[in-house]
Amino acid sequence: MNKVIKISLYISFVLIICALSKNIMMLNTSDFGRAIKPLIEDIPAFTYDLPLLYKLKSPIGSINSYDYISSYSYILYAYVLLISLFTEYLDARLL
Repeated sequence: MNKVIKISLYISFVLIICALSKNIMMLNTSDFGRAIKPLIEDIPAFTYDLPLLYKLKSPIGSINSYDYISSYSYILYAYVLLISLFTEYLDARLL
């Protein structure tokens, strides 16, 4: 019985954390933050009212301007070069 209570409390805690943080977008954390830094302006952390469209930097920096280059950096850089032919905005919903 004691084990059931512990598991129930743990599940309740996880559900409460998920419910409280469901509207928080963390777009500038870790590798993602380093990957987008040469492409768009800085995104504030832990905020509820983030826009989903970001104006691209002009001109877009070189791939060599990255502090840390990962495979995601190459994919994102190629994607941004492609969309910059058609628009000057990056839609975060597509990342």
